[in-house]
Amino acid sequence: MNSEGYNKEIEEVIKLITPKIKKELLQTSLENREDLHQVLMEYVIRKLKSDTLANVPGFFEFIES
Repeated sequence: MNSEGYNKEIEEVIKLITPKIKKELLQTSLENREDLHQVLMEYVIRKLKSDTLANVPGFFEFIES
């Protein structure tokens, strides 16, 4: 997959999880929310760009192992 398509997939995942993250950030003090939001987004992007997720076995591969 080219990097443009890969980046669009990352953007789509971020769009999907942003409402949940914003909801959970309401449990954090107001002065810490923006910092925590940035840290969480950075973590999500790093995980999505890492090869760790690419190496996750499928359901049947997992059952067979």
